[in-house]
Amino acid sequence: MDTVPLIHGKKCGRGQYTYKNGDRYDGDWVDDKRHGHGVYYLASGDRYDGDFVDGKYHGHGVYYFASGDRYDGDWVDGKRHGHGVYYVASVMECSILQMGTAMTGTL
Repeated sequence: MDTVPLIHGKKCGRGQYTYKNGDRYDGDWVDDKRHGHGVYYLASGDRYDGDFVDGKYHGHGVYYFASGDRYDGDWVDGKRHGHGVYYVASVMECSILQMGTAMTGTL
């Protein structure tokens, strides 16, 4: 059920909206765009929980893939950018920073 308040015909405030393709967003809206914090559920089974600016992933967020993988980190203009960690569900990976040299291994 769509619960986003409308101001002058545009979504504004906090609420839930379901798109025709099955995607759903539960969070903050400004001027008919996802803006602030929210959770975007994709019909594919993926999910993004984090910050939005002008309808795009922007700031800090966690993207959960349907496969079980996830990315926890920074986003700019809808793309992964800056610091972040990508976790692979099928393999346990360990990254260690020692004396300025990154060492990565598989457990």
